[in-house]
Amino acid sequence: MIAIAPRADGGGGRYTRRVVRVVLLASLALAIGCGRIGYDAVADAGLDGDSDGPLAACTAACAPCAPRPLGDDFDDGALGDGWGPVLSNGSTFAEGGGVVTLTAAVEGEAWIETVLAYDVGAQPAIVHLIGIDAAPPRADVCLAIRDDAFTFASICVGAGGAELRFDAPGVVAQTQPFVAATMSWWRLTRTGAALRFATSPDGVTWGADAVITGTPALTGPAYVRVGVSNFSAPPGPAVARFDTARVGGPPDNLRGLAIGCAPAGWGDDFEDGVSPAWTIHAEPGAVAVEAGGAARLAPPLAAGQGGAAGFAGLAAFDLRGGTAAVALASSLTGGDATVEIELRHLGGGDGVAYYLRPPTLSAATLVAFQPTLIGGVPYDPVAHRHLRFRHAGATLLWEASPDGATWAVVHSAADVIDPRAVELSFGVAKYNGAATGDSRFEAVTLGP
Repeated sequence: MIAIAPRADGGGGRYTRRVVRVVLLASLALAIGCGRIGYDAVADAGLDGDSDGPLAACTAACAPCAPRPLGDDFDDGALGDGWGPVLSNGSTFAEGGGVVTLTAAVEGEAWIETVLAYDVGAQPAIVHLIGIDAAPPRADVCLAIRDDAFTFASICVGAGGAELRFDAPGVVAQTQPFVAATMSWWRLTRTGAALRFATSPDGVTWGADAVITGTPALTGPAYVRVGVSNFSAPPGPAVARFDTARVGGPPDNLRGLAIGCAPAGWGDDFEDGVSPAWTIHAEPGAVAVEAGGAARLAPPLAAGQGGAAGFAGLAAFDLRGGTAAVALASSLTGGDATVEIELRHLGGGDGVAYYLRPPTLSAATLVAFQPTLIGGVPYDPVAHRHLRFRHAGATLLWEASPDGATWAVVHSAADVIDPRAVELSFGVAKYNGAATGDSRFEAVTLGP
C-alpha cells in the first residue's frame, strides 16, 4: 500500500496558515469541462435568484477540453508544467542530466504527480526506472494512479528491490521476482473496470499484462504519480531514479495545460448544498458552510475572540491568459475582521491575494506565504461585488466589477506569480474586536 502523508498548507492570511490538507496535488476528476467549469447545475435565471444574469453553460461552440498528453524526459533541469512534487518529512526530488532523482527520507515520501487527471485507458501511464540507489526493506518504488478518494493502484518494486508487485483496491496483490534488466519499463492502463500492468526491457516490446479486475473506484480520470515511499526504520533513505515519465504522450517535455481545463466540480455556484470541490475549514466558534446559494463564512464574532474559516480549492488550473473570479455578495464588518482571497502557485507559498478589511480593499503579493500589500482602493460593496485575477502576458491584474461583465482594474503588477498551475482559496479571519454579519461568496468561475 502507498501511504499518504499529510502536509500543512499555508497562506499569507490566518485562514490559509491554519488549513491542513492531506495532499499536495488534489482535485476532482469526474469529467473535463470548459470555460466556466463544473458548476452544481446548468445555467439558471441568475446566481441564487439574484439579478446577476445566467451562468455561462458549455454549448456546441464551447468544445470540451481535455488534458493534453504529458511527457518529461527530465533533460532540461526543470520539472514539466504538468507535474508537481509531493514531498514529506525532509524528502527531496532533483532533476538534472536527463534524470529525476527521488529521495524519500526515513518515514517519508518523494513523488511527482500530474496536476490534472487523465483517462489512463486512453492515455496509458508509462515510466522508465533506471536505478534504485537505496532500498530499505519497507521502501516501495512505484508508478501509481489515484482517484479523489485517494484510492490507489500501483506497480511497485519492494522487499529491498527484490519483488515486483501489482496493487489495486480490494484485491490481493500480485507479486513476482523483479529483474531489472527486463522489467525497467512500466505501463499502467485500464480497460473498463480492469487495470492492466505490464513491463518491458525497452519501452517498445511489452510482456503479457497482469490484469486485476473489479476496481470500479478507479474507472474515472486519475492522477498519475511516480516516486518512493520509505517506511523503514533507520539507517537511511530510499532513492530511485527515472529518466522518462509520460501519460499518453512522448517524452518530450510537453509544455502547457489547456486554459480552464480543471477537473469538473472546481467552479461552483454553491447552489446544491454540497462542496466536493473544496477543503472546508472552520476553527472553534467559526462557521464555514454551503447554504442558501452561497459559501457562508464567519469567524467568532464576539470581542476578544479570534478564529478563521474558509474554503480551499482542490483543483489546480492554468491561469495563463485566463481568469479566476469570485462573487462576494456581502462581507462581515467590524474589529480586525478580514476577507482573504488567495491565488498561489501549486504546492508553494508564492502568489497573489485580495485582502478586504473595510474600508480598504487591498492587492497583495505572497512570498513564502507572507503578504506584502502593493495597492489598495476604498471598498465599495457594489462596485467590488465581483473580484477576479486576470493574467495577460507577464502581467497579473486585480480587477473588480459590479455585475461580472464590466471590469475595472484595481491594481496590476508584472512577474508576481507563476501562472502555470495555481490554486484558489478564500476565507475570513479575525483576531480580536467585535464583528457582525458573515461573508457570502456566491460563485467561483474560471474563464478566458
